[in-house]
Amino acid sequence: MAPNGFAVTREELYKQVWETPMRTLAQQYGLSDNGLAKICRRLNIPYPGRGFWRKRETGKKVKIKALPSNNGKYPNSVHITPSPKPDPIDLDKLRMRDEEANAVLQSISTNAREISIAVPKQISSWHPAIVKLFDHHKRYYSSQYEPTGIQKRQYRILHALFRELEKRGGRGCWGEVWFEHRGVRSRRDVGFYLTIHDERLDFILEETERYVKTPITEANRGWLGPGRKWLHEYLPTGLLRFKIKTYLHYGFPNCWEETSETPLEESLPEIVATIVASNSYLADRRKEREREERRRTILAQKKYRSERRQKIRENQWKQFLEISNQYDVVQKARALLNKLTSENFNASMRIGKKDTGEWLTWLETRIHDEEDKFECESILQTLSEAKPY
Repeated sequence: MAPNGFAVTREELYKQVWETPMRTLAQQYGLSDNGLAKICRRLNIPYPGRGFWRKRETGKKVKIKALPSNNGKYPNSVHITPSPKPDPIDLDKLRMRDEEANAVLQSISTNAREISIAVPKQISSWHPAIVKLFDHHKRYYSSQYEPTGIQKRQYRILHALFRELEKRGGRGCWGEVWFEHRGVRSRRDVGFYLTIHDERLDFILEETERYVKTPITEANRGWLGPGRKWLHEYLPTGLLRFKIKTYLHYGFPNCWEETSETPLEESLPEIVATIVASNSYLADRRKEREREERRRTILAQKKYRSERRQKIRENQWKQFLEISNQYDVVQKARALLNKLTSENFNASMRIGKKDTGEWLTWLETRIHDEEDKFECESILQTLSEAKPY
């Protein structure tokens, strides 16, 4: 393969695409088959369609399209440059990332074994964040709000989780969050979130759903049209899922789903250990975001100042050109006044409300005042006061 590409004529490329499959020919040029097809369309070169080479291999009759005449509308040749090769995979970097992930998992597993969390069956004094949830429901929905069975279990789990995190510098909160429905951010509302040493961690504790496809009968057809044969539904399973929505570093677990054999309560120690271990990563990432934000702010300020200076220079030049045009007008006025004063005229002749001499005196004064505006200091002072708008 030539390092600097290939120079090929339109006729040569037409002959090649009908003798060699596009994918094979494109590899010889260091391109994709789609890239080579784009070059052919640019030069108005017909090329085989799908199934052409298969038909030819099986002995079927195929049609070869003739090369259209150029008529000067398309280039007679093209220089094909191979596409740059992608960077090779850094195996050492991947290996190091896997080692870091294994170290994180090992640390979380070790710390989880030292944590013991008991979820109470009955709670008389709820965590303040959960109390705010109850108040919110009673205020906006129903004053007689009473959670269902699965909701009571969710709140008991959150109560135990929040109390355990408070022992390790964390806190359960109730406030503004983004809600998601089946992985899609849908709306902004209020809900629970966590903080660990002032670093925010968004999560969701929800009941899982299972997809059910049932045949439609007259009993469950309802408003569905006669052409529908299946009813697609997502039904609750009665099982819980705890998911950390805030992105964590590679290697951190972020989702725990209970099964009929393993309840979510048994995963709480690992959840707490993961949240505590994520604090240092979240703090480093926040500092990195702050540095990046400061860098963007500095660049934006530099760009703003540069554009402001450029705009001021443009306006100064425009003002100077306007002053130059005004100067030409004043010079023409001076030349006309000199012509008038050189003529023989009666100075006492009355024209309008003034004598001829009074008119010429007024013109001389006015032109002299205008000429004073074109002194160097006056012009430069005007240019220095130019604004960027």
